[in-house]
Amino acid sequence: MLVVTRRAFVRVRPTCGSSVWEIEGDDTVRQVGVEKQATYTVDRVFDERHCNEALYRETTMHLVRQVVEEGLNATVLAYGQTSSGKTH
Repeated sequence: MLVVTRRAFVRVRPTCGSSVWEIEGDDTVRQVGVEKQATYTVDRVFDERHCNEALYRETTMHLVRQVVEEGLNATVLAYGQTSSGKTH
């Protein structure tokens, strides 16, 4: 039996200038300050107050356990601008 589960998380980090993202609650980000504004709802939004360990524990740790202990296949994709901290 094939079971496919997808979850999406967003981490909004501080920028050097003004941010183009506003966080609305725990699961919504809104793009502002651009011609076409957009709102995105995901499973969870993290801001600059969340450390890397907290993100790992909430988003990935259970997948690693299942891969090691149960032989589950899993993929974690980190997408973002160069030098934005994806590998930490």
